[in-house]
Amino acid sequence: ADLHMHTTYSDGVGTVEETLAFIQWRTALDVIAITDHDTIEGALRARDLAERQSYPFEVIVGEEGSTREGHVLALFLQKQIPAGLSVERTIELAHAQGGIAIIAHPFNPVFRHSVQRPVIDRLLRQPDLHPDGIETLNGSFAGIGSSRVALELTRSVYRWAEKGGSDAHTPS
Repeated sequence: ADLHMHTTYSDGVGTVEETLAFIQWRTALDVIAITDHDTIEGALRARDLAERQSYPFEVIVGEEGSTREGHVLALFLQKQIPAGLSVERTIELAHAQGGIAIIAHPFNPVFRHSVQRPVIDRLLRQPDLHPDGIETLNGSFAGIGSSRVALELTRSVYRWAEKGGSDAHTPS
């Protein structure tokens, strides 16, 4: 599975069609999530195309939401979550529609969309409002230097589910 991918519906360079074709012919993925920034339109289109054309993989509708404190992946969505909310409110809204929320590319000290440790510590103190996981492996520049930190802190302090993804902005 790759649960963190972008298309031209946000800042990716591949269309939904190009992305699905690449996944079908060049990967062995069984599940993908389209997680464009602050929209689910590309993910809805991908899901509908995958169903109509009988692609051999499942498409999860998601988005990479821009909260005030950084990015959160929201998966299994029915409707878009507004940008600019707190991390807590974004998690609440994902859960309210039966979805899950994962902190994306945390702890990167130079990436402005990376949720930092004080925010994640704040979430830890709210047992009724935890994220469902934390991205401990990110294949993009956002993961450089921070994926190892995320893995170590998740295993020693947070103990939330570990998730990895390509954070692909190109079909390949």
